[in-house]
Amino acid sequence: MKKAIKLILCISIILLILAGCTSNKNIHFFSDNVFYTHEGSDDIITIIVSYAYPSKKPDVGLVEVKGTSLDNITFVLEDISEEPFTKDKYNGYHVGSFVIDGDLSNLNTGDRIEIGSIIIKVDGEDRELTFKDNLIFTRNDFEDRVYRLPVQPIHIPSAMVTSRIEERPVLYRFEVLEQFELTAFETSDHIEISQAVILVNDNVVGPAKEVLPLKLMANDMLGIDVVFTTDKEKKQSSIVTDVEISGLNIDNELRKRIFKTSFIALTSPQDAENLTATLEGQN
Repeated sequence: MKKAIKLILCISIILLILAGCTSNKNIHFFSDNVFYTHEGSDDIITIIVSYAYPSKKPDVGLVEVKGTSLDNITFVLEDISEEPFTKDKYNGYHVGSFVIDGDLSNLNTGDRIEIGSIIIKVDGEDRELTFKDNLIFTRNDFEDRVYRLPVQPIHIPSAMVTSRIEERPVLYRFEVLEQFELTAFETSDHIEISQAVILVNDNVVGPAKEVLPLKLMANDMLGIDVVFTTDKEKKQSSIVTDVEISGLNIDNELRKRIFKTSFIALTSPQDAENLTATLEGQN
């Protein structure tokens, strides 16, 4: 699963270069285009940073990850650059990406970490890359009672293209396992919901903002058609955020499920070529 996620992200997030570049020896790193907020039980936090370079591919290594509550976490950097981005040039630049994996298995339930910057070694020289927003992860136990919303996920999108999220709805589908009252369908940070339509047993009930709270019965099929949005500066960013469905059980107790969702930046070399043109105004 970890390797599959890396491959998806490698293909899709290979270049993030609209804003916030730093330069040294004409190598540009784009840490301003990385956003991560997640509350879950994952053992790995995966951070991808992209870069552009005009000729020789730089040797990049990890020196330090800086933030809070990171003492018991091991971080490893791996370059995941792939063709055609490394082979071809886009407006004079090759492009690459590296991933930093953090092993969170030593965290306890409720532990929270924040990552503000990383220090990398680029061709033997230390460089500090600061993220525009701190990258945040809170460790929680999905077996805890609060997460036992009685729904079985049938279709949960795990990755979408950030620049295209406003073009069409995204489909979420759940099987209801026991009676509960649906109260909310929300995101955490960086991504917002501009429209959500509720369906029950393939029948449209109406916009979420008008029909919630909504009582659901065991064996119902719940559908939520969602249109996401984000602000203009994040349209070409790599974003990890939570999508959360909440409700009250028959004892009026809050229950929820949280799903980590990746919003990926680019999907083609043509996208890269269009974006690298912006470097001309940044040099």
